[in-house]
Amino acid sequence: MNRNLTVYNERKEVVGQVVYTSIFSRKAQIYTSDNAVYDVRPTGFWLNKVEISRDGVPIVLLKYSLGAGMTIWFENGMSFTMRRKSIWRYDLIVMDNDGYEVASIYVRYVWRTLNYEYEIDIRLKTPDQNMDKLLSVVLAYCAQFLRFKRGYAQA
Repeated sequence: MNRNLTVYNERKEVVGQVVYTSIFSRKAQIYTSDNAVYDVRPTGFWLNKVEISRDGVPIVLLKYSLGAGMTIWFENGMSFTMRRKSIWRYDLIVMDNDGYEVASIYVRYVWRTLNYEYEIDIRLKTPDQNMDKLLSVVLAYCAQFLRFKRGYAQA
């Protein structure tokens, strides 16, 4: 099973990738199509927090909570909460601070590749196109993180 992620847009162009440093590590690097490189580093005693930084400057902070799912804070002030859409399926929703759904993530298991695919539908457009790319890769990372952390998916 390959843990690395590649994120494509609707035109099948690569938006970004998450590449893990080793098979057992949760440390990773995010590469976006605009040639930006971000370091992903889990923190905290139970590794429930993740810091995504660029050149040592934190850009995104993620915090996992058993009851609330994943909270995502961007350095520009945007923040979101990711949680399961229903108890019966692994599909996820992303909501802003006002409770509006800004993204949906549909998860399906592909037997041919023995891996999961994430279809991300983002309804939020940021003024910065590079932030849009980073947001889609971060959401894919969070979906995979939740699947590993909580054992959500039962294939």
